[in-house]
Amino acid sequence: MYPMSYIFSIPSTAYVSLSCINLFIGINSSAITFILELFENNRSLLMFNEWLKKGLLVLPHFCLGRGLIDMAMSQAVTDVYARFGEEYIQDPFRWDFVGKYIAFMAVEGFVFFTLNVLIQYRFFVSHW
Repeated sequence: MYPMSYIFSIPSTAYVSLSCINLFIGINSSAITFILELFENNRSLLMFNEWLKKGLLVLPHFCLGRGLIDMAMSQAVTDVYARFGEEYIQDPFRWDFVGKYIAFMAVEGFVFFTLNVLIQYRFFVSHW
């Protein structure tokens, strides 16, 4: 959000506006992909959902929200197995579980930090 604050005349307006946008994107994208998973009988919706989840990996708010949803679902399954006396342990860092979200957030953090430093030192502004 810091690099975007240069676009606004008042930096606090940038933070409030972008916070609302980020919450909207994060909550809605995570909820949409979760709801689409409930349509198990519709193959085309499931394929669209898989494509959508891959496309939304570029948004850190989606990665955070979806990772939390997946961990909560895994904990619920673990609790059900524990009630029946069975042990169900799933590694949270597996790529197809939460690992991809962590990896994408790490890459995005590095890219956004680098972009922030370049903007701060006016790398993109011509020195002529």
